[in-house]
Amino acid sequence: MNARATMFVTAAMAALASGQLATTPAGPQYPLAMKTRWTYQMRQEFGPGVHPSGPDAALVKGNVLETTVVSEVAGSDIIGGIKYTRIESRHDGRLWMTEWMRLTPEGLFLGKTTEDGDETVLAPPQKILSSRMAAGETWAWKATAAPVTIQTKVAGKEATEVPAGKFDAIKSIHELRMVLPQATVRGTNSRWFLPGVGYVRQETEIYAGDRFASRTQLRLVTFDAAK
Repeated sequence: MNARATMFVTAAMAALASGQLATTPAGPQYPLAMKTRWTYQMRQEFGPGVHPSGPDAALVKGNVLETTVVSEVAGSDIIGGIKYTRIESRHDGRLWMTEWMRLTPEGLFLGKTTEDGDETVLAPPQKILSSRMAAGETWAWKATAAPVTIQTKVAGKEATEVPAGKFDAIKSIHELRMVLPQATVRGTNSRWFLPGVGYVRQETEIYAGDRFASRTQLRLVTFDAAK
């Protein structure tokens, strides 16, 4: 058995032991057991005139920020009367982003995020993975109280290589559109999902009108299944 297959089996067994797969057999195999951990290389490139604020500003060299992000399942919280799993992401010694996710037979849903203290509640919750993840599958999300829409399409399996190894992952493309008075913001987020492991790679590009704003790349370095 090669290293990739071994990691997949280990992750699947850990999820099964925690009850994650047993309780949601129709959902995507996204590991949300306590202490599950992912380590990523992150590279952010900023467009002309775009400068990050807050703690990240001191880390930017030229127009690029390069760092290591560690994400870990840290607990659970109730949002709108529903239990969500909390995933905390840190880089350079501080909490950077927190995401609240919920695994259901219909898919994986995002209920809330915070980034550097700025909170966003997703209403309705945003589906980010479907139960099938079949090539050609599509779905749409529209915010209830904001001019934001996201169109998602499953592109299918695609070979990709990251520091953690080579994988045949399922690629999905998420197209964001946010209409603001000053400009229409467009974003494309491509994600490569490996069942039992999670995301092994992500690529995001943001434009404000025709102006390039930022590009973010995440590459999986290590995956540590819950013990």
